[in-house]
Amino acid sequence: MFTNRTDKLLFQMYRLLWWPAVPLLKSNQRLRQGFDQRTLSRHFLRPADVWIQAASVGEAYLSKSLLKRFCPPTPVNVLITTNTDQGLHVLNTVADGTGNHMTTVSATYFPFDRPRFMEQALDVINPKLMILLETELWPGLLHALKNRGVPSIIINGRLTEKSARHYNYRPDFWRAIRPRKVMAVSVADEKRFGVLFGTDIVTRMPNIKLDLAIEACGNSVTDAGIGDVRERNRPLIVLGSIRKAEETDIGNIISRLASVSPDALIALFPRHIHRLKHWKATLDHKGISWVLRSGTTGTTPSARVILWDTFGELTAAYADCDAAFVGGSLAPLGGQNFMEPLIQGIKPVIGPHWDNFLWIGEDVFHSGLVRRVPDWKSVADQLLEDATNGYDKTDVRRRALDYIRKRSGGSDMACLAILEQLGYS
Repeated sequence: MFTNRTDKLLFQMYRLLWWPAVPLLKSNQRLRQGFDQRTLSRHFLRPADVWIQAASVGEAYLSKSLLKRFCPPTPVNVLITTNTDQGLHVLNTVADGTGNHMTTVSATYFPFDRPRFMEQALDVINPKLMILLETELWPGLLHALKNRGVPSIIINGRLTEKSARHYNYRPDFWRAIRPRKVMAVSVADEKRFGVLFGTDIVTRMPNIKLDLAIEACGNSVTDAGIGDVRERNRPLIVLGSIRKAEETDIGNIISRLASVSPDALIALFPRHIHRLKHWKATLDHKGISWVLRSGTTGTTPSARVILWDTFGELTAAYADCDAAFVGGSLAPLGGQNFMEPLIQGIKPVIGPHWDNFLWIGEDVFHSGLVRRVPDWKSVADQLLEDATNGYDKTDVRRRALDYIRKRSGGSDMACLAILEQLGYS
């Protein structure tokens, strides 16, 4: 398989490094859950025609969209694996929404990529096709698939410039175990995958997330679950999916909002909930009052800031707010999903960094549906303007849905590719 001696040695080193790594990984709190499944210590796998790997929550929703539209003419067993607890929670609901009675779905944790584990997993699953969602380049898995002649497809493929640089350190290594096909979501991703694997296997597709956005438009959330946290005469400003690297800027934004609009209620959603400790200390230092969301049930808080310590309410907060900023965009982190507030009728404000969402297209800014600004001061000013002057949310939702529909269709395209690989074409 590997024709280059260096690549052979690299893979052997990778194989050997897993021997001490597995015991160490057990000490990781996030990976401890489902550890027996991740290490194949118990017999939990079952045969499947199609194996889908969905790394976390985002990819789990992609798989859900795929399977809603997947309608094979004969019965197909599908196994979906994921790396996270949250991803598994989403996948456990997938079976209820499959396209037809011909598809049977099961879900479990993705085994660690130790080559021996992957060989054992394939012994049991024996798939006809492997589907990798977005960026799932696991050497142990790809090597085992190639050894057995099992075709694999990368669907909704994304590859950041940083990741591409790392992978291209040994391009021959990756070409030796490359998948059969890559379906990338943007021109930039198509080019990066082409450099890594060869242009002959790379095509482009609409991002499946646009199909998810259309579904969300049809199930708009209105005042769901958070109506108890605000008075209607207080503007609600949401700071969503805030990342650690931009916390200083966000602190400055909160200070400005509290100073200029003292009646405003600010809802702060950290991307990672363990950062709440930092925010408590920061707001105390600034003399800005705060309350935890878990302490507001049934009461209207008098505090300036609500620190969101509960899961599953960000979409509802977007739907109910007057202005919203989406994080991951004030530092070079690639951005977070600004389509989520948009489909709730909110024109989001983001910073200058949005590399992870280039597939949406520059037209979303030219249309005024999303506002991209250069720094924290501009973010604060735009949020204040939105909270003060407002706009027609119904019109925003209509325009957003029109924008998305013109660029959707990725799920159907991917399903056709899957059926073709399974021999149904």
